[in-house]
Amino acid sequence: MESPDFSTLFELLPIGAYRSSAEGRQLRANPALVRLNGYDSEEEMLRAVNDIAAEWYVDAQRRQQFRQLIERDGKVLDFVSEIYRHKTRERIWIRENAHVVLDAHGRVRFFEGTVEDITATRQTQLALEASERRFRAFTEKAQVLTLMCAPDGCIRYASPACTALLGRTPQALQGTSVFDWIHADDVESARADFNSVCNQRNSGIESVHRYGSADDQWRHLASLGNNCLADSAVEGIVLNLRDVTERLQAEQASAALQVQLRESQKMESIGTLAGGIAHDFNNILGGMLGNLALAQDALAGESLSPGCAALDCLAQVQKASVRARGLVRQILAFSRKEPHRLVNQALLPVVTDSLKLLRATLPASVLVHSELAEQPLHVAADASLMQQVLLNLCTNAWQAMRGGAGTLRVGLEEVSHEEAERLCNSRLAEARYAHLWVADNGCGMDAATRERIFEPFFTTKPVGQGTGLGLSVVHGIVASHHGAIGVQSVLGKGTEFHLCFPLVAADTVDVAALPRAPWGAEGDGEHVLYVDDDEVMRVMMAHLLQRLGYAVTVCGSGSEAVSTVARQPDAVDLVITDFNMPGLSGLEVAAELVRLRRDLPVVISSGYLSDELRARALQLGVRAVLDKQDTTDAIGALLQRLLTRKGGGTDDVG
Repeated sequence: MESPDFSTLFELLPIGAYRSSAEGRQLRANPALVRLNGYDSEEEMLRAVNDIAAEWYVDAQRRQQFRQLIERDGKVLDFVSEIYRHKTRERIWIRENAHVVLDAHGRVRFFEGTVEDITATRQTQLALEASERRFRAFTEKAQVLTLMCAPDGCIRYASPACTALLGRTPQALQGTSVFDWIHADDVESARADFNSVCNQRNSGIESVHRYGSADDQWRHLASLGNNCLADSAVEGIVLNLRDVTERLQAEQASAALQVQLRESQKMESIGTLAGGIAHDFNNILGGMLGNLALAQDALAGESLSPGCAALDCLAQVQKASVRARGLVRQILAFSRKEPHRLVNQALLPVVTDSLKLLRATLPASVLVHSELAEQPLHVAADASLMQQVLLNLCTNAWQAMRGGAGTLRVGLEEVSHEEAERLCNSRLAEARYAHLWVADNGCGMDAATRERIFEPFFTTKPVGQGTGLGLSVVHGIVASHHGAIGVQSVLGKGTEFHLCFPLVAADTVDVAALPRAPWGAEGDGEHVLYVDDDEVMRVMMAHLLQRLGYAVTVCGSGSEAVSTVARQPDAVDLVITDFNMPGLSGLEVAAELVRLRRDLPVVISSGYLSDELRARALQLGVRAVLDKQDTTDAIGALLQRLLTRKGGGTDDVG
């Protein structure tokens, strides 16, 4: 049987084919190989190749690898190399297959092989590799948050920036569903957005959802979804993400500040209104207290039986008026936002008075039990603020009771430093403490609510039924009194608030030893000019000063007072002027009077003694600043001291 003749096939092969000797000389080359090397004929190519022994491989090390493989295995398959075209020295890429042909004795007769020009394919491959490197450089070095997903949401690729943000490894994300990492409350809307992207070709859809990170934090990521299902290189959905957590937090903080600003403006408006009402009420109270004092003084000189009903009634009116005076002071302090002055204050009577007020205001369905110490327990405090704290806590306790019915317990006792720290869960200064507590059997609070109850504007009440300011104000007052507040609550069982204030030594002043006479020393016919735009105050003060032995002239305005003194500067011994009046204010009156007569004592009476008023009065040489609500208290002693004292300086009375 004759051997097959492949000479025709050799000539017609579309890829190069060759035969070379064991020494490496080219023996045959088919037309395809001739063309690959840039020659016109086989003879030209063989002559050139064998005569000049041109190097074939661009990389000599690659040639060595080829020889080692064929000598070891007797063949080489799919050997890709970069070579030179022999004639043009142009660099091209080839895929080479070769084998050894042995003789009967096993010696190498020659080598045979094929050579395929894969330059175009290789260039495309290199371009793809370069594109891949650029893509990875862009996504990995530029910190781009990118997810590539299948149409069902399965993650195929997550950029390093994305895995770093979520605190997950690429392996942990790849192959999982994107919805596995989205907050449960956002999954439904995320699926709807994702499906919209799948159904809309080349149309970006933006949405914001919460993605969970490894540190158990939720990051708000804005995703722009693009449909690339028709792109053979992607065949999926590309999600470009942006971390907008800080932006949203800033927007929420800004919104909270806007709410706070509106609340502040509302409170300021309320304060301005309350201040105006309280100022007018001050004059009414001043007239009431002054006329009351005159009535009591007049009746004291009469022969009345013990337990006279008229005196008892006047005493009750005085008690109510003094209480009203305290409320006006609170309103004025609130409206002007002035700092409160802490004084040595017995806490027991403050709590006792507050409980009396509570029993009158709370519904009968609320039982109030008190557990109060016998000692007065002195603290550095503002009594009105202490009352505000207690009333606020008790009102909250009542509102927390189911159906408005339940038991409210209020207690006061002395405790040690260690016990105070335990009750308030706070580090406190070394001291003995007054422990005030308010407990109810209402609805109680869960842990999340307890964490936030002292935040401004946080409230569990329905919209329109609470500002969320009550407990934050309580917390601020307690802190300003160098105290601490703690809360214990069980959902469904009730709440306890514990307040601790450092005890101070009791004042050494004996209140019982103070003189009973309301006006102090009497005058000796000195001429007092009294200035006030309120007629009730003018009439009352005229009677009061005349009763004390002074000659009195009253004026209804500052300009009238200045004109009166200007006519006879030496006829007036002392001037008392209201501060807040139409036209000239009390300070302006004082400035004009000092200009007319430098040594004329001037007293300013005001319903609210602010630091600014005191400072300006001192600059003008005003001799005293008198609390208008205390006008009837020790007025005689003050006037006598001012009329007999030489030199300047300002007394702060009230």
